[in-house]
Amino acid sequence: MSKAVYRTTIKVSRSTRERLENLRIRLQRRGIAVTLDALIGALIDIVGDKELELLEKLLKLPPLEEDEAYKKLSRPLKWGVTDSSIRVDNVLYGL
Repeated sequence: MSKAVYRTTIKVSRSTRERLENLRIRLQRRGIAVTLDALIGALIDIVGDKELELLEKLLKLPPLEEDEAYKKLSRPLKWGVTDSSIRVDNVLYGL
């Protein structure tokens, strides 16, 4: 039986992407070729065993309300469209 594969995009900062890529390269130099997907999966497995340490680290992060992306999302732009879910293609692409 094969495993189901789901595609998704994870948005990370440039520095996080570089750190992941550097870790993957260091593993590769040791003879361990791994995809970013496999690397992230392994990291999640490891963190699952250390949930309390993860929580402590996350509690030290600044509140979500101070995040720039969160601030922008909380102030959406007015498009002049009553229901953007229906007319988004018209507004964006002129369809």
